[in-house]
Amino acid sequence: MADPGAERGSRSGFAAIARAAAGAALLVNAVPHGIAGVQGAPFPTPFADPPGVGESGPVANIAWSAINAAVGAVLLRRGLRGPGQRVAAAIGAVTMAAVLGYHFGSVRSGGNGLRGVHVSRAARPHRRGQHGHG
Repeated sequence: MADPGAERGSRSGFAAIARAAAGAALLVNAVPHGIAGVQGAPFPTPFADPPGVGESGPVANIAWSAINAAVGAVLLRRGLRGPGQRVAAAIGAVTMAAVLGYHFGSVRSGGNGLRGVHVSRAARPHRRGQHGHG
């Protein structure tokens, strides 16, 4: 039976959409780590030094893949009910794939991936009590 609030904009509907997006993103993140682990190849994980940039061995990658897959499966255990959840899952998966592609591409070519991304001063919100320009 479908969650009655899942597609009507209620809090439970938002939560279901957020679970769908996060679950799909985690399942996508499980893939490169699982592949690297099965191949016996070093690959960046949050456990490396520096986190996400340094490389971890196969066991750490298999563990990280399993954690991502398990949490993603738990978040999606109720299935995707309704178009909002299906769209959210697709957006979550594609967004995660794009972010991972950028990050790992940068790291593999000697960059810092997402660790090298900084918000420019102009884009930061102004805080009270801060004076000065530029």
